[in-house]
Amino acid sequence: MVPDGFLHRLSEVSGREWIIRVYMTLVGKGEVYLTLRAGHSLVSLIGVGFGDTPERYPPLFGSIQETYRVRRFYVYFWHHLVRKVFTTHSSLVVNDILRVPRNTEVSRYLVLTGSFFMSAGMHIFIAPNIPLKCSIWPQLRYYLSIAGAIVLEDVLIITYNQTKKRLGAREATDKAGSVNATKTERPTDIQRSEKSSDDMVLREADQTVTNQVTGAKIDAQTDGNALRKRDVAPQEPKAEKSASVVPTAAVSTTATSKLFKVLGYVWVFAFEVWSTSKFLYLTQQCQIKLNTWPFYWEGDD
Repeated sequence: MVPDGFLHRLSEVSGREWIIRVYMTLVGKGEVYLTLRAGHSLVSLIGVGFGDTPERYPPLFGSIQETYRVRRFYVYFWHHLVRKVFTTHSSLVVNDILRVPRNTEVSRYLVLTGSFFMSAGMHIFIAPNIPLKCSIWPQLRYYLSIAGAIVLEDVLIITYNQTKKRLGAREATDKAGSVNATKTERPTDIQRSEKSSDDMVLREADQTVTNQVTGAKIDAQTDGNALRKRDVAPQEPKAEKSASVVPTAAVSTTATSKLFKVLGYVWVFAFEVWSTSKFLYLTQQCQIKLNTWPFYWEGDD
């Protein structure tokens, strides 16, 4: 069953709604980011002030430049305060209780899904001033959608790499076939272009005369160079120009990589706008209906 408003409202979303969704996403993520950064900085300041080493307080968040995939957003950018706890317990359930073999694709994605499921459970019970009725479904929907987005990314990347590999192998096979065909035809062309034995004798005679004349010129030139070496100062050899020529294939690969990164940033931002704003909206609507929304007053509709 598709939840109400799940993607099929894209054609109905107005400009005002897009602004609200982007605003809610930036505020929601920004509030968590700034709160955790402030607490981490305060604890680091106190610890270093009492003589602790700064190395014991590594940055809590990574570089936002790494967020061109949803997986990279949560692996390289977002905080890892509870990541080890969730992955360890998820692996315990998947590998030790359910007996799914380790280091397999099935185990990898089950542990991933279980980790985000546990994260949703934690956020359900620690959400301040939000009734469980208004928190269970939005939290589960949000965190499991992250796991689904990561799986979707991996499937698309694997499919792209396999397709690219097949096309490259087919192109190499076609080139090898054309080269073999050229080599097969070459002896026939040589047989057709062979000269008669008389022509060979004449060419040899001409070559002999040419060699004799060339040898005489070389001897004369050698004698002249020996005389000039005494009067001309030796010149340093010219340094060869090192022209750094970038192959066309490398330029094409770099451009493709940059394009994929730009599209990746757009994809991650669009996913966060969709998932975060939907999570916040469902939670707030439920609280308003139950008259538990902190900013609710009589007359709201």
